[in-house]
Amino acid sequence: MIEFSISGSATREVSDALRADLVASEVYLASTRGADVFNKFDYKLTTSATSPQDILTRVNMPEQDGGDS
Repeated sequence: MIEFSISGSATREVSDALRADLVASEVYLASTRGADVFNKFDYKLTTSATSPQDILTRVNMPEQDGGDS
């Protein structure tokens, strides 16, 4: 498991969109660190990926639709 943090200043819309994109990738679990503060964000990102290549493989993996071919 890999954990890292990302923090900065941005409008609420930008920071919410960043978090949504990270979570939508299904590679990261994002949690807020500290209190919710206007125009600032501080996220802890966790992934079970073991390397950058593992992350690229997960992101680029074709969706499995479960249908018959």
